[in-house]
Amino acid sequence: MVFLSARQNISLVASVLGLVSVTVIGFYAYSPKLADLGVRLIQRRFTSSTQLSGGDRSFETRLIEVNNAWRKVKLFPLGGSGLRARFVTWQPIEGWHNDVSFVHIGYVGLLHKVGFPLAIVMFTTLLGFNLQALRNAWALRKHRDARHYRAVAIGALAFFPALYVTIFMAGIFDQRYGNVLMAFLFASVALTGQHVQRIRSQRNQHVASAQ
Repeated sequence: MVFLSARQNISLVASVLGLVSVTVIGFYAYSPKLADLGVRLIQRRFTSSTQLSGGDRSFETRLIEVNNAWRKVKLFPLGGSGLRARFVTWQPIEGWHNDVSFVHIGYVGLLHKVGFPLAIVMFTTLLGFNLQALRNAWALRKHRDARHYRAVAIGALAFFPALYVTIFMAGIFDQRYGNVLMAFLFASVALTGQHVQRIRSQRNQHVASAQ
């Protein structure tokens, strides 16, 4: 929203509030009992998520999983254990120990598989593209004539926080969908960056010709 005009922000907020209101009213009009059940389920989900033990079993599973993976990280901090390295962890939902290679908290999962040096290179690459996305969005914020590039630049920048949250919830670095996701994001940043360079080159040419 920082990169949008005041009118666009007002329109965005009004559209979201209107859509939510219409959806809720329509849901209650169609089936009040179902709507009440949905609200109770959402409330219970948020309540259980605040309980680190004995409440949200899915979250508890991830905590146990990441603690077991971290023990492997401390054993092999430099080279990691390998991309398909497995370890045994307790599964509270199933009620048994399981032999797994996937770590839901992707930051620890990457450290477990490739070690600190390579993981730092990958994290630095991600942050580098994030900074480039910020520069692209800032450079194109007032270029109304390049609407598509401007939209892609702002969209790519806005997606990086969601990507960081996604990595915290799922280990996507060695997953096919994660590779496709980051490849598309990096390509979007690179293409908008090239457009920014073209604009600057044209501007410099105009200045040079004017002189």
